[in-house]
Amino acid sequence: MAVTSSLNINFLAKAIPGDLIADAELIKLGKRLAVGSVEFTSQVSRTRSPMQRVPTLFLRGVDSV
Repeated sequence: MAVTSSLNINFLAKAIPGDLIADAELIKLGKRLAVGSVEFTSQVSRTRSPMQRVPTLFLRGVDSV
């Protein structure tokens, strides 16, 4: 079971029209807390969109991810 402890999202601008790709990364998996990050890229240009990163997610009470 995982419960969200904190979720921080910074939107720098609206997304470019078209498909977006989200690349998620598990930064640290501890006994009771997991930290992850997600970066968005544009399918159209395959470069970072202006909204780019970073939702940062902290999960508490992690049994498995």
